[in-house]
Amino acid sequence: MHHACDASSYATRALNAAFALLLVTPPEILNTTTTGTQPNGNSCLHLASAGSDKGFARAKLVGALLDRRANLEQKESNGNTALLLASGQGDTSVFNMLMQCGADTHATNHHGFGAFQLAKQCSQSSSLAADQHNVPKTWKKTKTKAHRQHHGGSHSRAGRHAQQRATNRTAAPTRWQSGNGQQRSDWQRSDWRG
Repeated sequence: MHHACDASSYATRALNAAFALLLVTPPEILNTTTTGTQPNGNSCLHLASAGSDKGFARAKLVGALLDRRANLEQKESNGNTALLLASGQGDTSVFNMLMQCGADTHATNHHGFGAFQLAKQCSQSSSLAADQHNVPKTWKKTKTKAHRQHHGGSHSRAGRHAQQRATNRTAAPTRWQSGNGQQRSDWQRSDWRG
């Protein structure tokens, strides 16, 4: 069942197989999560909600899974609910189906991202769908990884270059010539012998 839900984003055969298996699969199997590395901790509802292909009636599959008591608020290994996965994929039909079934709009994943932030980062259509359903506009502020380091007091590039030129002039007041006529300063290569 899990494989059929996962493959239903790119194959109508898999989608048909998922609908057929859904008739005989007990709810506890639907809510069992995958093991392994790819994808880890996903239920059938997670796999059906995460696809972005709009041509294979995935919203109907999501609705059928929920009719068979799939857990709407179950979280996968990254803390995403089905709504968070759908909001980050751009398939508004699945997003709308989950909202109609009462998905929690305040849910966040392990990184602190909510449905509005994931929808906003995904596409304009996802963002509009989130606005139409009044999804709270919570936004997790991210910290920048790189911090620019400034040497000296100037913050502008021109100021830093002027400061470096001034430092170079005071550091190398004496120049001398090598055997081939090139001028060398002792601050450029102190180990150079001419």
